[in-house]
Amino acid sequence: MFIYYSNKKDYVHISHCSVDHPQQEKFERHLHENYELLLLINGNVDYNIDGQNYSLQPYDLVFIPSLSYHFVTPKSNDTYENYVINCSHNFIDEARINKLFIPPFIKSISQASKLRRMFSNFDFYHETYTPSDFEEASHYLINEILLLACYSSFDKENLHLSSEQSIIPLITSYISKNLESELNVEILSQELCFSKSYIKNCFSNVMGVGIQHYINQKKIHAAHIDILNGMDVNGAAEKYGYKDYSSFYRQYLKIIGTPPSKTKKQIV
Repeated sequence: MFIYYSNKKDYVHISHCSVDHPQQEKFERHLHENYELLLLINGNVDYNIDGQNYSLQPYDLVFIPSLSYHFVTPKSNDTYENYVINCSHNFIDEARINKLFIPPFIKSISQASKLRRMFSNFDFYHETYTPSDFEEASHYLINEILLLACYSSFDKENLHLSSEQSIIPLITSYISKNLESELNVEILSQELCFSKSYIKNCFSNVMGVGIQHYINQKKIHAAHIDILNGMDVNGAAEKYGYKDYSSFYRQYLKIIGTPPSKTKKQIV
């Protein structure tokens, strides 16, 4: 795996990854606050974004929204190769976020030679420039990729889901739309008209994580973003439905790794 750089100031991370004989256990199922672009170069894989499963082809460009749980599922032993760009909310303006990431999009760029060359330029820059010059050039290149993507025609690709998987996007969509309300499996059962055991079993089988842990992650990461943007800590706890601050504090410390007060002190 070749990681080009991770700029903590702007929360930009670029990587070029190649995995021989990919196995499912090698790929983390995860959620993060950044927006992610993933370009598949080679491999026979499915990609799951918040329960919606997509069959990818080489040179599919995937736009993954912030706070979306996502993971790759290899379907063969073919070498898996990709480019990944992670950018924070501060790096991408709201207009581009709404255009490219909401909802997630997949676009084949197999015929878009200019856009393909932009990704290969990361390799050239990394081999040619000093680290500081590489960072500067890459910032411009990422913005150019986003700009060109905004001017391209995008059609969301739909995948035929299995009957078990079809419930998961309903669950994740409801959770995302109601993050500021109380959420648990009992509420989901009442609202979506499925039994609690069915929801819990389907969710853990497909997503590889318990549903309450998923809810906690979404809420806490959303609160973390708000606190970084200047919201009062108690206000963030109240906004996301925590009835007492101690519960919010424990979850925040567990998921973010630092107490909310320390996040507040990071704000310049």
